[in-house]
Amino acid sequence: AKGNNPVEDTGLLSGYSELDRMYGSFRNKNLYCFVSRSGEGKTTILHDMIYNICQKNENTEALYMDTEMDSDETKIRAACARTGVVFWYLDNGTFRKNASLLNQTREGLNKAGKPRIAYIKVGNKNIDQICSLARRWKLSKIKKGAKTILCYDYIKLTGEKIGGNWAEYQAIGEKVDKLKKLAEALDCPLLSAMQ
Repeated sequence: AKGNNPVEDTGLLSGYSELDRMYGSFRNKNLYCFVSRSGEGKTTILHDMIYNICQKNENTEALYMDTEMDSDETKIRAACARTGVVFWYLDNGTFRKNASLLNQTREGLNKAGKPRIAYIKVGNKNIDQICSLARRWKLSKIKKGAKTILCYDYIKLTGEKIGGNWAEYQAIGEKVDKLKKLAEALDCPLLSAMQ
């Protein structure tokens, strides 16, 4: 039946060939969550995936909502990944004093292109505020017809109230449910992580 009714687009390719081969793509209205222990690279994989998705899929824009790092640190980490230059040199600006590092930085960033990723720090916002920010971003910043993807790094308590008859796992469960509903409402995939 699928072969008799082909479609052009079923989602956003990740840029990871094995993941794309096995699962096809990140589809609209779905929540994808990567789970690992602290320090295992959840933020690194999310950064890389969002960048790859925006590069591999034409007319695609992303909103990266970060609960821990500010926009500058996130951008420097992304630049490190694209250039191969050590974070320390980019963060303090000393890469400009070394001709080799300067060339490496310029070449890496020129080759990488300008990603279409908006960054927002949401560390102290509860899930309702986060959903409101995402909706506002899509309505005010995204052209009609553009594909979008959201990234929420990462699922943890950020202002939600617990206590009484409301346990932490229930608050996390409600947050996951609201993120899934956000992906459905905005008709886009949403990537996240938890530990």
